[in-house]
Order: sequence, then C-alpha cells, then structure tokens
Amino acid sequence: MFNRVIDVVQRDFVATVQQGIDFLSGLTQTQYTSVPDGFLSAIGGHIRHVIDHFVALEFALESSVVNYELRQRNSPIERDLAEALARLEQLKTWLLALPDSVFTQTVEVQADVGIGSDNVMSVTSTLGRELMFACSHAIHHYATMKAIHLCFGGETSEQFGIAPSTATFLRQQNNAQS
Repeated sequence: MFNRVIDVVQRDFVATVQQGIDFLSGLTQTQYTSVPDGFLSAIGGHIRHVIDHFVALEFALESSVVNYELRQRNSPIERDLAEALARLEQLKTWLLALPDSVFTQTVEVQADVGIGSDNVMSVTSTLGRELMFACSHAIHHYATMKAIHLCFGGETSEQFGIAPSTATFLRQQNNAQS
C-alpha cells in the first residue's frame, strides 16, 4: 500500500514540474526575461527560484540538510529559456528515479525566518514532506508567472498556477451545480 501511495505522489511531483515545462514551452525568450510594471522579476527569475528549491533537495540526499537560502541568483537559468527547460527536464528525471526510501529520509531544514534580522532556524523534516513543499511553492510561483504572462497579453491554461486544493474545491462546486 505504501509503495502505491508513493508512486501516485511521485507522479504528482513530476506533473508539477511538467506544468512548468508546458508553460515555458509556449514562451518566447523575450517573454521569459521581460519584467512588467509592478513586478520585481521576470518569469525567468521565478522559475530559477522554483528550481533552486528542488536543487536544495537534491543536495539534501547527500548532506541531509535542506537550505532553501542557497540560491543561484542571476544564473543562466534566469536568463535563458532553453537552459531552464533543460533543467526542468533533468528534475523530472531525478524525481522519477527517487527510491521510495527517500520519502521518509530525515533531513534538517535551515531557513532564514526574519526580514529584519539574520535569524536562521533549523527544524527536522523528511525529504517527502520537503518535496511536497517544493511542489506547493512551485505552484505559488506558477501563479505569479501566469500573472506576468497575462500582463503582456499572453494566454495560458486555466489550470496553470492553481493549487491542488483549489482545483478540488472547484471540481466539487462544479459537480454540486451539475
């Protein structure tokens, strides 16, 4: 039973990364790097940030430490659409290859918890739980990426950037009205 649950969850993690690939595949390089008024960064900055969180988990497989503060700001992924797509494909392959035991592996999560201070907090978690967080975090940034794209007159899937719980709620509402 546990292995079947892990298989389903693993597919959902991969599907989250695939959503990013599908969205980015419909963009031009200019759309990827342009910053609209009212935003601090382009779609490229958001996808780089999403990838950074998954990379932190890749490193944690060896170190048992997840540090979300180690980011690759101004990396080629932020500026090069093809580079971002290639890295997302690599993440998909990595996620599919993870053994079941990884999901219960204990890790120490380190995070800066204060805007006005340098307070770093450490808590114990599992890689499975942190993968859940990375996917939720990705969807949050997908919503912002969608908003940026819409500012430039772009179109995208109605489901892109929608949290799973919101999608479930909307389905239930739709079924109740049918």
